Formats: sequence, structure tokens, C-alpha cells
Amino acid sequence: VYTIAREDITTGNHFFVDSGKTTAGGDTTGKGRNPDFPFLTIEFAVGQCTANNGDRIHVMPGHAETVATDGGLAQDVDGVRITGIGEGDARPLITIGSAVEAAYIMSGAGCIMEHMRFSIAIDAATDPIQMSGAGSILRFCEITEASAVEALDLISLAAGATRCKLHDLVIRGRNTTDGDALNAIHLDGCDDVEIYNIHAYGGDWSEAVIFNEGDECLNVHIHHCLLETKAPEDLSIVLDTNATGNIHDLKLVLNDDAANIDQCINEGNCYTFDPILVVNAVAEKGIEWPGTDSTDA
Repeated sequence: VYTIAREDITTGNHFFVDSGKTTAGGDTTGKGRNPDFPFLTIEFAVGQCTANNGDRIHVMPGHAETVATDGGLAQDVDGVRITGIGEGDARPLITIGSAVEAAYIMSGAGCIMEHMRFSIAIDAATDPIQMSGAGSILRFCEITEASAVEALDLISLAAGATRCKLHDLVIRGRNTTDGDALNAIHLDGCDDVEIYNIHAYGGDWSEAVIFNEGDECLNVHIHHCLLETKAPEDLSIVLDTNATGNIHDLKLVLNDDAANIDQCINEGNCYTFDPILVVNAVAEKGIEWPGTDSTDA
């Protein structure tokens, strides 16, 4: 047995998850309190947490968990923080295996998912990663679509996901012949959302890399992202015409001249600030996005 110093300074419960400890561990009461006798799945660990108690779930290096049903992994207890331990490919891996819709749902308010790897292994999945709890955070994760796989709305924020944050994510999409992919990040009526330090690339996101439809998003804040499109005419950011907020400090890569530089952002009613740099061909340097300048009038 070993201890984790500080344990992130919380008086809540600490649970450990490790799929490799099939003999000593188990998804039963009495397990999960130390890494030598862990729970075997994150889903079971969440069910042992108490809402708004500062509970933490530590997912051990090398842990692997496959989600095979819609909603099969639900972070549905308010205030629960799930942290993957390890570096690089040793970090825990969640595979969306055969679930068609909303495989991982963060519906609890004030939750955190961090330092994990996600693999999307089924084609045409709808909202494989879905957030609907207010004030929750998805951060420091890698999300990769497997070969020949395209999710429709890869990360989806529903109307209930107000004040949520997405940051420090690497999103590796795919560009397959069936063209299922719609967007990397889908927003629907979620106000006060902040999106930053996102590197999204490789996907044929036909609507946009970041796309807002349904209800407009108010006070959205998008900044310090590198967004790359893969197919001709794919756009970077498309918000509802009534959306409000701030957009700044972006680097946008378009596939070719078919995606005109001045059309790659539809900002709705958001304020935009330089620098927003756009490039649309290899071996070229980005230029400023030609948005509408303010005037002293």
C-alpha cells in the first residue's frame, strides 16, 4: 500500500480504480479505498461517491475501460473529480466501443474529468462525450477517433452545461470517405462557456470545428486555440447569429482556398480581438482574419 501526498487537499472520500487488479480488486463494497484493492471500473466508483462532498476518483496508470452502452459511463454525482494518473500512453484509456449515443455523460454539476485518454472506436456515434451539468470541466485529455471512425458531434455541450469549461484538450479527428463528422465541439444553448487551449485537427467537420446550433450561446469565450480543418470548405467556428461573447487569440488552418479566409468564422454578435491568424495552404504564413473593424464614429 502507498499513500498519495496531499490527495489534492480535500476532506472528501478517495477512491481508486485499476482494471489490472482483477484478483485483489473488484466492483464491490469494501474495495476501492487504496490502490492495492481498487475498484475495477470508473462507473462503479462514481456510484460510491457522495454529492458535493469533495470526493475524488484516482484512475491508475494503464487502466482500460470500454463503454458498450449508451450512457454506460455516467459522471452523474455532483462535485466528483476523476483524475487519471500517469504520463503519455500510460494514462488511463476510456474506449467508446459500441455505444451509439452519449456513451460518456457528465451530467453532474461541478464535476471534473482530467488527465484521461478517450478512444472513439465506433463510427457515426452521436455525442460520444456529452456534458450537461452546470459548472463542470473537461481538461488535460486526449480524444482520438480510431481509423475509419467519425463521430457526428464529438464533444457536445447541452443547454444545462452553463459555465462549463473545455481546456487543454487534444482532439484527433478523422477524414473518412463516408463523411459522418459534423463538428469537434457542439454547443446548444449553453451560456457562459469557456473554451481554450484546444488543438483540434484531422477531422472532416462539415459544420465547423466549433459549432453552435439550436439555442444561441450567450457570453461564450473562445481563445488560445489551434483549430485545423481537413476537407475543402470546412469552417473553423460557426455560432448562432444571436450568440454573444468574446473570441480572440486563435490560429486557424483551412484545407484550401475553397474555405475563404473571411468566412471561416461566423461570430454571431460576439466581440472579436486580434490576433486571429488564418492560413489556407501549406508552406504559407497565416494572415489576420479580416473581421469588421471598430470605428471611432
